[in-house]
Amino acid sequence: MPSPGGPVPAGFKAASATFVSTREAFVLGTAPCTHSPCTSIARTFDRGKTWRGLPAPVVPLGEPYTSTSTSTSTRPAVWGIRFATPEHGFVFGDGLWVTNDGGERWSASGYPGGAILSLEIIDHQVLAVTVPRYSSKYGSVNYTSIMTASPFEAPPKPPHLFGRDAEWTGLAGFAADARPGATLGVVSGRRRQGKSYLLQALATALGGIYFPALELTETVLLRLFADELIRYSGSPVPPFRDWLDAIPYLFRLAGDRVVPVVIDEFPYLVKASPGLPSIIQRELGPGGSGSASRVRLLLCGSAMSVMGGLLSGPAPLRGRAGLELVVQPFGYRDAARFWEITDPKLAVLVHSVVGGTPAYRRELLREDTPADLADFDAWVIRTVLNPQTPLFREARYLLAEEAEIRDPSLYHSVLAAVAEGNNTTGGIASYIGRKSNEVAHPLHVLEDSRLLVKEPDLFRSGRARYRIAEPLITFYQAIMSREWARLELGGGPAVWPGARARFLSQVTGPHFETICRAYAITADPAVFGGPPGEVGSGVVPDPANRTQIEIDVAVLAPAEHGRPRRVLSLGEVKWDRVMTLGHVERLRRARDLLAVKGFDTRDTVLTCYSGAGFDPELQAGQRHDIRLVGLDQLYVN
Repeated sequence: MPSPGGPVPAGFKAASATFVSTREAFVLGTAPCTHSPCTSIARTFDRGKTWRGLPAPVVPLGEPYTSTSTSTSTRPAVWGIRFATPEHGFVFGDGLWVTNDGGERWSASGYPGGAILSLEIIDHQVLAVTVPRYSSKYGSVNYTSIMTASPFEAPPKPPHLFGRDAEWTGLAGFAADARPGATLGVVSGRRRQGKSYLLQALATALGGIYFPALELTETVLLRLFADELIRYSGSPVPPFRDWLDAIPYLFRLAGDRVVPVVIDEFPYLVKASPGLPSIIQRELGPGGSGSASRVRLLLCGSAMSVMGGLLSGPAPLRGRAGLELVVQPFGYRDAARFWEITDPKLAVLVHSVVGGTPAYRRELLREDTPADLADFDAWVIRTVLNPQTPLFREARYLLAEEAEIRDPSLYHSVLAAVAEGNNTTGGIASYIGRKSNEVAHPLHVLEDSRLLVKEPDLFRSGRARYRIAEPLITFYQAIMSREWARLELGGGPAVWPGARARFLSQVTGPHFETICRAYAITADPAVFGGPPGEVGSGVVPDPANRTQIEIDVAVLAPAEHGRPRRVLSLGEVKWDRVMTLGHVERLRRARDLLAVKGFDTRDTVLTCYSGAGFDPELQAGQRHDIRLVGLDQLYVN
């Protein structure tokens, strides 16, 4: 963490100190200067090895029993400093000065008035011993509760974190909660979404503990955990025989201080010590060591089947968590900003390959981004189709990371079936040569692993389609797997020209539909005449014409008991085709058929989504019930 401020003034003499962790402290004092007052503040992040100077309130340093505030003089002085968190602190004396940014700026508080002899922060209350203003004696003192726990407000998101505002707010609010009793949070998400980056920033901001587990034996992991506690506390830690020793020691170590403790890669610990969740449950329960602690324990992992199972069914930790956060890939708009792409068409193409996973740009591709639309083909060849980049094998590794997957060939076959457009249970089973009941388990495992998403048909009860959640897996199955031998030998430049058309039809087209549904679910209520309650796709049977009408983007209003379901919008999506009035007529026919089935379609908006534009006749024929959404509209915040 970078230290703000400048050098400590020469000749600095300390008068009051405050500690916010075993490593971080603030000291109020004075130093010789040419223009009084000469009050200064020094700060350390490393147990006093190094110090930095900070601004102080422009008030001279004094002492409480000799201060001029006991006379009729109006000249104030200060003599004490207390910080509740690394950001929120107080300087007190003949008045109170408050900072919310770690001492960079100070503001005077008009309350409680008079002199403050002593100030402490206990149970998220700021308590002070005060003397009424202009009192001539210190014999009359008041014990005052100055304010509620504003010192424990969540810290601001560090500037180096891109996006993740909602995630940071949830994590920081949980970790800074000063109420008594240890609490549990669970953070999960597929690998490379930035979970560790986020949690390391949280632990740094709040002076907490960050322990990344490794795939080792229980004995070695306990030794590493003890080493981390030694680094945090600066004191010896006894060797742990097992987690029955380690978890209670952790809770006691924090005392009554609010301390976030992040255990990353938690599935590795569970693999080595299957009983660990039960031990945590016992210590968090009645009579456990957590009742006298304010540890905010955050368990994090990427094995989604393991992390999802921690809080489900009969799991020991079910009902114990105060926070359950799944860190998702960036949405399509955030992803475009993260990749610094301003061309919407290029943004869709890149998102169709790498989705919103931040590490693909920063770590796996070393900041290699396509310069413009003309550079896209060359970018694909030099990155995802290049056997020398880590991204080349990433899709295969995503499947291998899941502990529940015992037969990788079966699961790869299921994903290949979906990538080829077989998105129903029957279609998947037929594609891989199995019976429908034989694919139920792998489908369930892939859902739990967040690699497949099951999406209900909004117009046919009991029907559903499967969609691959990770665009890179779709790209691998549709483009790379069939040419794997050639690609491993560096054949990307020869493979891509023949695969590009398949990429546009099997990868980009379906993915563009997903982007359009994401647009609809976050659309302003004015776009479709009301807030969306459910967004998906569906099929409308047309018996008279012996056909079916596929609705790519269906927007339904929230369900109201006893009333027909209101259809806000019916939409069709075309990535590489100019849309015409014929597409609107298909949607109008579907609207009429749904009205016969009992849906409320009186105000349904017919929406065309296109990556290639709209013909002049369609644009000229727009009415209040027709909406055209192009690439520019999709990428407007």
